[in-house]
Amino acid sequence: MPSVDRAGREGGAILMLAMVFTAMLALLSASVLRVVVMELRMAGNEAARQASFQYAEAIVSAIVRRE
Repeated sequence: MPSVDRAGREGGAILMLAMVFTAMLALLSASVLRVVVMELRMAGNEAARQASFQYAEAIVSAIVRRE
């Protein structure tokens, strides 16, 4: 009977190890997701900045051509 008790404890240790590993993967995934979302926002802001700059440059160019 001692071998059955030992096997049960080892199985419990493996289960705990698997749960800790899964929790670590979940935290890592959440961190990566935050970085990706931030980079998407930065890319969107850069695209809007570029579009605004081009629009302003076109207006200045049109005004200069009138004169």
